Amino acid sequence: MFHKLKRIFKIAKTSYKIKDLNNSESLHVQAQARNYLIDSMGELKGLPQKMGQWMSMSNSPKLQDFKSLQNQGQALKQETILSILSHEWKCNPFDILDSISDRPLCASLGQVHKAILKNKQEVAIKIQYPNIKESIQTDLKLLGWIASPFHQQKAKFQLDDYQKAISKNIEEELNYIQEAKNQKRFYQAAIDSQIEGFIVPKIIENLSTNKVLVSIYEDSINLSKLSSFSTKDKDEIQNILMNVFIYTTFHTRFFHADPHPGNMGFRKINNKIEVVYYDFGSMGQISKDKSLSLLKLIEGTILKSDFSPYSFYLNLGFDSKYLQAILTRLPALNEVFFAPFTAMGKFEFKHWKRTELSNQILGDERWNFRLSAPAELIFLMKSFIGLFHFLQTLNPSFYFKPHIDNLLQSYQNELKQIKVEKVENFSYDDMASKLKISIFENSVQKVQLTFQRHLINQLKDLIPPDVLESISKKSIDLNAIIKNTHINGYPKGNLFTLKENKKEIKVWLE
Repeated sequence: MFHKLKRIFKIAKTSYKIKDLNNSESLHVQAQARNYLIDSMGELKGLPQKMGQWMSMSNSPKLQDFKSLQNQGQALKQETILSILSHEWKCNPFDILDSISDRPLCASLGQVHKAILKNKQEVAIKIQYPNIKESIQTDLKLLGWIASPFHQQKAKFQLDDYQKAISKNIEEELNYIQEAKNQKRFYQAAIDSQIEGFIVPKIIENLSTNKVLVSIYEDSINLSKLSSFSTKDKDEIQNILMNVFIYTTFHTRFFHADPHPGNMGFRKINNKIEVVYYDFGSMGQISKDKSLSLLKLIEGTILKSDFSPYSFYLNLGFDSKYLQAILTRLPALNEVFFAPFTAMGKFEFKHWKRTELSNQILGDERWNFRLSAPAELIFLMKSFIGLFHFLQTLNPSFYFKPHIDNLLQSYQNELKQIKVEKVENFSYDDMASKLKISIFENSVQKVQLTFQRHLINQLKDLIPPDVLESISKKSIDLNAIIKNTHINGYPKGNLFTLKENKKEIKVWLE
């Protein structure tokens, strides 16, 4: 009981320290909060450490120190480890082991030791922390409390579905028999895929139990230690990651749902680049129907044909009562989400302002989109986020097009046959792609300018200063025009016309 109360108190303090880190303008307060969080999340393990691992994948400078939580924490003593192994194997561990390292890698639910079997086979032994299940149950009850500092929402966020989804996933993570099955299935997928460099450690089933997981040891180095790898090597890693993501998400539809840097490693053997995947407790699945709906959204965004995304969002499980209010914005939103997949050349990650742009498009209704999303998609989103974190950390750009073209080609017939609910809604044909500015003098066109639609954000910089002054005098609110254009999903049509003396300026979208 005391242990439980102590954990609740520490989680509560952790929650407030996250607020300090997010909201304080004082570098001293931020540093204090950061140091406390790293120490306490590593000590608490469970959900708090998992959150710390995902915080470490942020590009924010104040979160970079959280990388230590990817594979570190307070380790169990060696005698505790040997006691657990003895209990699980029903024998003296050294009847099976020749040796076991006393320097483990620590994760959120267990720790991993390198060991050597009597037959000289090198293995990795993953051992579950004692009482971690009870700690997780406490964490899940406090999920809303822990999660609230991550979301600066004004709307009340219903966490029930997310709590259930996360609870089910965590329950599977705590069952090493289930994880062994997951790992065996993913190992077979690596073989069947014929993707060179896709490595999954082979499970040793006769030594694996509900609390202990034993695999062939596969050595590798962390993402942060690739300084000796050439740009070509990193390009190859990017291609392997993308190929594995596509194969497991769209072909087997059984994917790694916790791809933070502590769960993936890299190596170069005989001039061959390999990516090693670890930790198969958190896996995601998606039905074929839903994977095709996701592909249809990607295809429609690329082709920009008479395509209405709404029905495909419904197929993915989005809630129509929340989605209806933002119907006209879905095509523009897709262009933000799938921008890397629509690029004709290499996509530069630094130009992808997805949070800023999606907030501009959704405005005050951004919570409509978040609330409409089904809880089960959280694991697919984690997979997406993990992929892009690795890709942009490795290199500043990536050529997505050949991968996406091959994927769409392989499902071309099925995409044509997919059935969707017919509803009237805003399509790509209704959405403008160009921003146009014309200036006339004495009814004669003097200037005709054409820009990409997204440059509406710089509209004030595109209009001559003397014209801007006239616009101000006429009380034309450019900020309001820009905001409404985002919110309405960039519809084709006139933005404003200004006539003054013999000069006329027209600004429109087409």
